Amino acid sequence: MDAVWTDGVFVVPDLIADGRWPRWAPAAAALGVGSSVSVHLFTDTALGSLNLYSLHLKEYTHTDLEAAKVIGAHASVVLAHTRTERNLWQAIETRNVIGQAQGILMQKYGLTAEKAFGVLRRYSQQHNLKLAAVAEQLTTTRTLPGWARADSDTHPTTS
Repeated sequence: MDAVWTDGVFVVPDLIADGRWPRWAPAAAALGVGSSVSVHLFTDTALGSLNLYSLHLKEYTHTDLEAAKVIGAHASVVLAHTRTERNLWQAIETRNVIGQAQGILMQKYGLTAEKAFGVLRRYSQQHNLKLAAVAEQLTTTRTLPGWARADSDTHPTTS
């Protein structure tokens, strides 16, 4: 984690002799790890670190460290792409659920799409709930969170 917080490369040629990680190093050495290199992974935000381990004590060369940085750069790009793609699919799914919730309100109360979205938005703000959570609840139960069944046919506030 030190590589993440300092945007750096941490080289540990001898885990036991290093002393920076008094709990982790002996545990890793007991598993057979002798040395390590950690490279900060990032694009526009910190993504983590790539930790490379050797079973032997090793004095890493400049070439070793440059290779680790290149591998780290490639891993950063892949992780950033994966994160972006996941976020886009999540946004699409959220938008679909919100659209479905709007449709339920439009059908049930005769609202326009704009007014139905306004109802969802206001309910979300007034109850300190994420809009997606309100929409998910509405599409699953056909009622807004916290609405009693007896009140479910009451026209929502649209102003």
